Amino acid sequence: MAKTGCKCGVSIWDGYIPGGVTWFIFPKWQAEEAVKDSPECLIGEADDYISEHFNGGEYRDFWLCRRCRRIKIWGIDDRFIEYRKAPFSEDVPLDEIISMEEWLAYSDWDLDEDYSLAYALEHPFRPHRYYVSEDKRRVYVYNTDTQGVEFMYVEETRELDNGLWRDESGSFRYIYEETESGKAFKGGFYLDGTEVPYEDKNGLLSDAVYGAVIGDALGVPFEFQERDTFNCTGMVGYGTHDQPEGTWSDDTSMILATCKSIKDNNGKIVIDDIRNNFLKWLKYGDFTPYGNVFDCGITTRQALLTGVSQVGEWSNGNGSLMRILPLAFIDSTDDQVRAVSAITHGHWISTEACVIYVNIIKACLAGKKLEDVVHSLDLQKPFDRLRTIDSLSRSEIRSSGYVVDTLEAALWCVMTSKDYMECLCKAVNLGDDTDTVASVTGGLAGAVKFGFDSIIDDWVNKIKNNDLIQECLF
Repeated sequence: MAKTGCKCGVSIWDGYIPGGVTWFIFPKWQAEEAVKDSPECLIGEADDYISEHFNGGEYRDFWLCRRCRRIKIWGIDDRFIEYRKAPFSEDVPLDEIISMEEWLAYSDWDLDEDYSLAYALEHPFRPHRYYVSEDKRRVYVYNTDTQGVEFMYVEETRELDNGLWRDESGSFRYIYEETESGKAFKGGFYLDGTEVPYEDKNGLLSDAVYGAVIGDALGVPFEFQERDTFNCTGMVGYGTHDQPEGTWSDDTSMILATCKSIKDNNGKIVIDDIRNNFLKWLKYGDFTPYGNVFDCGITTRQALLTGVSQVGEWSNGNGSLMRILPLAFIDSTDDQVRAVSAITHGHWISTEACVIYVNIIKACLAGKKLEDVVHSLDLQKPFDRLRTIDSLSRSEIRSSGYVVDTLEAALWCVMTSKDYMECLCKAVNLGDDTDTVASVTGGLAGAVKFGFDSIIDDWVNKIKNNDLIQECLF
């Protein structure tokens, strides 16, 4: 299948993209004939029926970015329709609009008077259902968990002819390059020669953050459970914190709060602003999936509520390591990393663990192999085991909330795994502080070894409040 690019700077797939979403598009009269002859037929069977009896309906590429969920559709004669997400603040009469899951959801695209189209959306990203307005310019996204419309897409662009496109600013010429995996969007120029701005996020940061989010959500249901009393093989819900599947915890919240501060300050580290974001999270539920905090470490809570960094030897939990990931993607110094850690965790063991983690990622981003970086470490206790961590057995790896244990476990999981699924499930199945160990593991794995495209689609689709994650990335 061809691979293309999205405006968020990542890769998406056409046709049967990850997650199983696709649009079947047929001339309306063909669809009517199919339903008349076989009213109980399923979407896929109707597709086969039309292909058999009418020499194939029109099949159009459908794209939905796995990260920003931007919808794109190729239409007839290379016309192109793109939908962007828009704020939503109105009630939607779902009984008066078209469910795109239903086979009889006919539309009336204005491509040709005798060629109106029928379409259906198969296997949508759960728990979402998609509805389209009668004029086809709005796609409403209904969340079956909250039983309400969560947001909507609005039509943004259509291709004109001869390579010209139109957006809200006017017409411009579309520029792309052919790659081994398909067309990749490169940008464009307006007709007056002005360059079209190309929206491009830090793809590597996104890889790392999503890895951390996935690990966090995988681990939440199993937190505090003893090793080998359970077996994590995928994304599930409830368990320890009684949260729906795909729910992430304080680990992700504090990563996003850090990212948002860096973004708002143009890539700079402003300690007071980061601390204020942490307080917004703790006090008001900002940077959370549902607007409430259900998990917070003792040291973190005490430091934030008192405004005093916790520097005692018994304050070396993993609460700063779990959120330090974004600093690997900016020009941060070791002292700045220590200062960000010390917002909550100021003991030298905690601050040095953060420095080690950030520097390992930076070295790998600069082109070095993870194994070479780790094997070259020459550290004193309590970090002396890191150099040979991948030679240790599972029984020698601890997964408590102690920051050194978490750093060791994360490196061990990444260095001894062949893919994302094995890596993150291995981290969770160590037991005890499952969400944080898996989050730190996932951030490292996403940054230096596997990458976003290696994450299982089902895990990505279940992550809650994806909009917030996209909003905070810089």
